Amino acid sequence: MITNVTVPTLTVFRASQGRANGTAMIVLPGGSFRALAWDVDGMETAEWLSSQGITAFVLKYRVRPPQAGESFGASLEDFARATETRRAIVVADAQQAIRYVRSHARQYAIAPNRLGVIGFSAGAMATVDLALATDPAVRPNFAVSMYGAALAGEMPGRSAPPIFIGAAQDDPQLPADNSVEIFQRWTKAGLPAELHIYERGGHGFGFRRHDLPVDNWPGVFRTWLVARGYLAPSQSR
Repeated sequence: MITNVTVPTLTVFRASQGRANGTAMIVLPGGSFRALAWDVDGMETAEWLSSQGITAFVLKYRVRPPQAGESFGASLEDFARATETRRAIVVADAQQAIRYVRSHARQYAIAPNRLGVIGFSAGAMATVDLALATDPAVRPNFAVSMYGAALAGEMPGRSAPPIFIGAAQDDPQLPADNSVEIFQRWTKAGLPAELHIYERGGHGFGFRRHDLPVDNWPGVFRTWLVARGYLAPSQSR
């Protein structure tokens, strides 16, 4: 875990040689908007993506630890209100990252219209906000929400991207109902969404092995990428 980030950065993981397919993803680690789960959500995610032929950009967005007397509340609603300013900063950093990656698409040998965002926990909350953006310049082409929630009240518009959603039923921090709600919002809006909830996995399972069925989610996610055309079947393994 890292915190006290005042200058946002992007760490680039080039797609494995001979497997690059033009798809790119920005990675938003979790950490309750007060820190970053840099290894499990960030670097390990980027390593997996690059091994599949996707160029990954891990965003070290601005965060700071709680100040004296600062409370994030007990309920999700309290958390949403208490972290509204922090979340806006994360979304702003992520939007700038989207602009940067698209404007440097040739440099990184990627397609500007094949850019996704994957977020975990708090990063997933910011990812949903990005997917709701009305400006296509700062909206990803596809989104991935892992053990997250939708904190904004608005429904996705017709231009919102397809979304992949994953969570565990036994998550003690963000109940899986929050992921179900994201799926329901996309479904009600007539937009593509895929939801996977595993019985066990807790919070923050990432791409690590836990000897549980949740270990299979990367393969399911890979299949979704193939179905959406962001990963060629020949590159899937």
